[in-house]
Order: sequence, then structure tokens, then C-alpha cells
Amino acid sequence: QYAYHKSVATFLRALVRPRLHIHPKPDDTVFVPSRDEGRTIKTNVYGTAEDKPTPVLINFCGSGFVLRTFGNDDEFCRYVADKTDYTVIDVQYRLAPENIFPAAFNDAEDIVKWVQSQPDRFDASCISLSGFSAGANIALAVASSSKLFGGEEQKSIFNTVVSIYGPTDMALPTPEKPLADPSNWIMR
Repeated sequence: QYAYHKSVATFLRALVRPRLHIHPKPDDTVFVPSRDEGRTIKTNVYGTAEDKPTPVLINFCGSGFVLRTFGNDDEFCRYVADKTDYTVIDVQYRLAPENIFPAAFNDAEDIVKWVQSQPDRFDASCISLSGFSAGANIALAVASSSKLFGGEEQKSIFNTVVSIYGPTDMALPTPEKPLADPSNWIMR
């Protein structure tokens, strides 16, 4: 089954790659330690260093959980960092099928724990999550399900969660969902 999923992912990546023009211009790139020994998580950081800890927005790009689109949210991250006092951290989480669930979820938790461990840099009382599509699903899942940051047992630590067209209704089969734009064959 892995071989089948890997071949589908490879086909989709080859199909989409020529259409992607990803050239992010972050202020910094930071490799955050992962819970997995010897592994790091690449992040693009937007926002200037402040004399005091800043609020932070942790962003997860859309990817269908499969496509290599890290850096695609550069314009969004730059806009938020330039128009607010937030530092924006764009996260390159692990993709399927090479990394099975909960790899991306774990990466998101690891980034939040790292932010909390940097009190001189980030205001831990003002952590927000955002994401597009699959990234929005990750943001929502971590904010609502992570046992490390609230979930059912305690009050959530997250100030805000911004979900931009995040998939949330996985119970209804896709063909039964209403089409927002029937002319767009990619987004069906």
C-alpha cells in the first residue's frame, strides 16, 4: 500500500511542481529541534528582533499533506509580520506518505514547545496558530486535540487560531460535499 501511495504522491508532486513559484524571503531561517533524535524542523521566521518578547503566529502551509509547498505562504507571513507586532514562524512539517500520522502533528507540537522555551524572544501568553488548507487542519488539530496544550483537560494556551479553507468535515465523503466552484477541476 505504501508503494501505491508513494507513486500517487510522486505523480502529484511532479504535476504541481512546475506551477509553483516558491521563493520565500524570510528574515531568518531557524532549525528547531524535533522530539526525534538528531532531527530538526525547518522554519522561516518573519519579523524583526524586539527588545521585549513578541506575540507569535505559527503558520502551517497548505500541502494536501503531500505536496512540497513550504514557503508558499511567504506573502501572508510577511504581511502579518509587517502590519502587526507579531513574529511569524512558517513551519516545514513532515509530509505523507513518507511520514505517517502523527508526524506533522508532532512537528507542530514541537514548534509550540520550542516557542514556549524562548521567553526572551516570544510572549508565551500570546501564541496564535494559522494555516491554509492542510496547514489549517494541523493548526485546528493542535489547538483542539493536543494533550500538551490544553485539549479537553485544561484551558488552551492559544490566543487565536486562523483556519483558511481548512478541511474540517472528514465524515462526509468528498463526492457528497457541495462544490464551491464546479468550474475549478483542481479544487473539486
